[in-house]
Amino acid sequence: MPPSAITAGISASLTGQFATQGTQALAGLAAWAEYVNAAGGLTIAGRRHPLVLRHYDDASRADHARRNTTNGENWTNNTNWRSDKP
Repeated sequence: MPPSAITAGISASLTGQFATQGTQALAGLAAWAEYVNAAGGLTIAGRRHPLVLRHYDDASRADHARRNTTNGENWTNNTNWRSDKP
């Protein structure tokens, strides 16, 4: 990942009862990330930064979603991220 990249993350239901909705949400975010990067990235203070999308599967379980979004290590240091494409 480039040092100037901006990372956006989501916990989505990719399996379980809400897999259809979670997959649709992730596809929308992936389309947004692709659009942003095709335009040169996010502009912050006059500089362009590429966008990297990361996601976790919460298995349609509230306890997994809570763990995915409240454990700071998940969003910064974890190597188990899924790909940036749904």
